Amino acid sequence: MNNMINNNILYMLSHQPGSRLPKYVTAIDERGVSIFAEGIPKIRPHRVFVNFEGVEVMDRMLTSGVELILSEKTASILRAFKRPEDIVEIPCEIIGARNVGVQYFLWYVHREIDILNYRCSSLKLIRNHVLSVLAWAVDVGKVPNLDLFLGNKNEWFVSNDIVECVFREKLTGFGFIRVPCYDESEKSDNP
Repeated sequence: MNNMINNNILYMLSHQPGSRLPKYVTAIDERGVSIFAEGIPKIRPHRVFVNFEGVEVMDRMLTSGVELILSEKTASILRAFKRPEDIVEIPCEIIGARNVGVQYFLWYVHREIDILNYRCSSLKLIRNHVLSVLAWAVDVGKVPNLDLFLGNKNEWFVSNDIVECVFREKLTGFGFIRVPCYDESEKSDNP
């Protein structure tokens, strides 16, 4: 079995409980347009900016998409874990906030990994295409041997090792949702 899943436990990233919502942060270009406005950029941006005005500044900023915006401390810690080889990491230029005093990095990848257990998940479908996942269930056999990766529908998944590290290091901005995992190879034909 995959090292990432201990005792069939996997976690999906969510916002930190008690965080001020619904204001999210995104990386923007020189014109002030989200670099993810038309999906994941095909060409790596040379400069990205983040506007923290009016938001709670944390180690992991709340975003609404495929990007992670991480403090220098958090990025440094997560670099030690197994993550996708094609992850893009870009230093952010901060605008609109005073006394942040911390370097931030934008992380994103160009692909999401399909780990859904379609039999056990609750899905909203349109023309047999998954529009959204209402209740998650993961197929253990599809989970990559990574501690951090982007899964279906732009959700980030992390191993128990990262969850423990976040609590040990007291990193802010992290919330976790435990996702049930099933091993389809052990599926029985008995009712």
